[in-house]
Amino acid sequence: MRSLHNVLIIAGLLSLASVASGCGKGDDKLVMVTTERSNDTEAIKEEVTEAIETEGTTENTREEASEEEKSITIDMIYEANRGEALLQDKQSYRMNKKYISDGKEEITEEYFLGVDDKGAYVQVFSNSDNETQILDNRNKVWYVTDSKGVSVLICPDEGGVEYAISYQHDNMIFSKKGINGDDLSISDVYKEAGQLVVEMKDQKQEIYRYFLDEKYRIKKCEYCTVDGVVYCEDVISVVDSYTLPTDIRALKESENLRTVSLQFQGEDAHVREYYVDNSVPVKFTESDSKLYKDEEMKELWTEDQAGEDGKYPDITIYVGN
Repeated sequence: MRSLHNVLIIAGLLSLASVASGCGKGDDKLVMVTTERSNDTEAIKEEVTEAIETEGTTENTREEASEEEKSITIDMIYEANRGEALLQDKQSYRMNKKYISDGKEEITEEYFLGVDDKGAYVQVFSNSDNETQILDNRNKVWYVTDSKGVSVLICPDEGGVEYAISYQHDNMIFSKKGINGDDLSISDVYKEAGQLVVEMKDQKQEIYRYFLDEKYRIKKCEYCTVDGVVYCEDVISVVDSYTLPTDIRALKESENLRTVSLQFQGEDAHVREYYVDNSVPVKFTESDSKLYKDEEMKELWTEDQAGEDGKYPDITIYVGN
């Protein structure tokens, strides 16, 4: 078996992928639930490849797949693992992702898609650095918990929040593209210990090994270097629901609300309002647009500030170019 040595898997946990509309950039990033990762992945894998010591390879016992199983396509796997297909059984899904160096777990992430303990739709991301992002689907905001405390994250771009939610919903477990954005292609189909395994490769010949159930739903995925060394592993499990943390539940159900008003300037002038608890600050994903304090758009908006009573007041932010 090949092994990894002295490989540092860098964190960068909140930059898994950028939303085309502008979400996911800057200090307050919106995590995209996807099998794609940031451009830092290339540097990671180069270090991994350089660190590999060849000691021979050992394959698990593999069995021949049936002709029907061999006819599986990427589209079939994608459709079976979209949120629409997964949630029709009234079940929720948790995906644990771990990055591996020298045979040891370096960084872990957890993704959740389904319902919370009161039956509301929710998407969640958390990691081993105690950073968590929880979607409030009704209000179209995210509650973010990190070393600085709790904040409300808003995506100001038109259509950005809808894109982000939809993308996470359908790509949490499987994406048709690899970590570098390359299209994937199926390279091998076989069975291992009775379970169907579909191997795919990207244009750089890196390997994605998917373990499927009888409905083509992914139970596990291994990400491998071109030499077959596993540097990341996803394990998917079916769960009943996500228990919302007490403080986040209180914020979501709070009646101590303030208004955060986004006034879009220009030809398509309009207003978008958010109603959030007045005890926590709001932050914004970096945007293609600019945020201003004044209607003349001369002074950039920087950060939310509490009043003397410790509460955050109503604010109006002007959105323009």
